[in-house]
Amino acid sequence: MEQGKKKVSVIMCAYNETAEELKQAIQSILQQTFREFELLIVLDNPENQELWKILSAYALQDPRIRLIKNEKNLGVAESTNRAWKQAEGEYIAKMDADDIADPRRLEIEIEALEKEGLDFVAASKQNIDENGKSLGLFVNELNTEQLKKLLPYDNLITQSTVLMKKTVLKELGGYLPLPSCEDYDLWIRMMCSGYKMAVLPVVLVDYRVRKTSITRTNYYRQYRMEQIVKTMYRRWKKTGELWSRQEMEACLEAKQADPKKRDRFNAAYQNYYQGMEARKLGQYGRAVKLVTKAVSADPRVLDIFIKKLMFHLRKRFAV
Repeated sequence: MEQGKKKVSVIMCAYNETAEELKQAIQSILQQTFREFELLIVLDNPENQELWKILSAYALQDPRIRLIKNEKNLGVAESTNRAWKQAEGEYIAKMDADDIADPRRLEIEIEALEKEGLDFVAASKQNIDENGKSLGLFVNELNTEQLKKLLPYDNLITQSTVLMKKTVLKELGGYLPLPSCEDYDLWIRMMCSGYKMAVLPVVLVDYRVRKTSITRTNYYRQYRMEQIVKTMYRRWKKTGELWSRQEMEACLEAKQADPKKRDRFNAAYQNYYQGMEARKLGQYGRAVKLVTKAVSADPRVLDIFIKKLMFHLRKRFAV
């Protein structure tokens, strides 16, 4: 290892990605300009033999790749915890198994983290569809103080862009085994614990938006978990205590939601999401129709719309 270089452990969890998506994600890490890293890949779906064959072939070709195969599905949080506890790097980088990293991602993020004395750094992203077509750039430049103002209201951080000190994960106990929003919870706990954080304005990851992703097929659980994490933060502001028993029980309720309530919300939110996409394309009539239909089906969608609007107003004044 070169003098002054810090070894990085990149953690990737694979489950149901296509062969091509997984290969693109792995290649984008292997082609990094910063070379002193290890790539820990957790297969969280032991039944997926196709992905295991691909991973095994890569591991034979490059000694920097280390594989972990779960005996059963553990979820992203516990799989990531399992990996970082085995990691040799001083820094931990997260990478989704269907995203594509810019070749200079690690180099740029390590430089920023060390130069600014940060504990955690993330970057901006480009959304892409399942065929790799751009869905738009999402660029943010935020320092610790700005994140303190905005993070309690919305998750601005893309997990596939994150680089953090391993000591931070140790001190906070890693990811909590939540049914969703485990990343958002960790960022909030970092913020509450006083760590220095930043988001870079440079686009360093192509973030794949897939129709089959968990967040796009179970909007209700995502919505409920975001609410619970935000409630936890407000409670911390008052008492200094993170995660009460009642909040953890609410997480279980979100995981075991009433099917009718869940399905009604998911259908309504799907219309809302399509309405927002139509608005971006300038199809304002269709957008109004879809959003109106969504709010009529489940009034909680109106709450989401209002909070998103308020968040963007806060962001305008915070940045």
